[in-house]
Amino acid sequence: TAWREVEMGGEAPRRKINEERGKLDQEKEQQRRKHLLEREKFRQEYEAFEVERRRIVDSNIAAETMVDLNVGGVIFETSRHTLIQQSGSYLEALLSGRHPVSRDRQGRIFIDRDSELFRVVLNFLRNPAVPPTPRDDSESVSVCKEAEFYGIRFFPFSLVFAVGGHNGVEHL
Repeated sequence: TAWREVEMGGEAPRRKINEERGKLDQEKEQQRRKHLLEREKFRQEYEAFEVERRRIVDSNIAAETMVDLNVGGVIFETSRHTLIQQSGSYLEALLSGRHPVSRDRQGRIFIDRDSELFRVVLNFLRNPAVPPTPRDDSESVSVCKEAEFYGIRFFPFSLVFAVGGHNGVEHL
């Protein structure tokens, strides 16, 4: 019927058809651009995922929920969640799977550090509401240095050890 109007009536129906065609062409172009943007966004996300996948050296360690650690010859078993709760720490990096990990003969993660000091740090990670309580000044200094090595922050206590008498910088 529109063609019949065009054949009979002339210019007005042609103009109407051309306007409709223009609107359809604009919609088509908008949809094409939207599709290209979504495709590019997907490509970038996929590329970022692939980069991250390649960075993971040990995918098993990144997926473990329970972790066995050999620290200075003493075996510790804890949850992955306990060890990674402070972002940016050595323990979080160790369990990310992005770095090579030393292992003992039984396949446990091996950390060549003092096991008694690690126990203090681990106990704090298990119960962050309770600050470590060293026995004396020298243990307070040692615990501070060990926490610094692991990148663990004893907040909100700002390293004030009432029993050990150390504020993280100097003896009280």
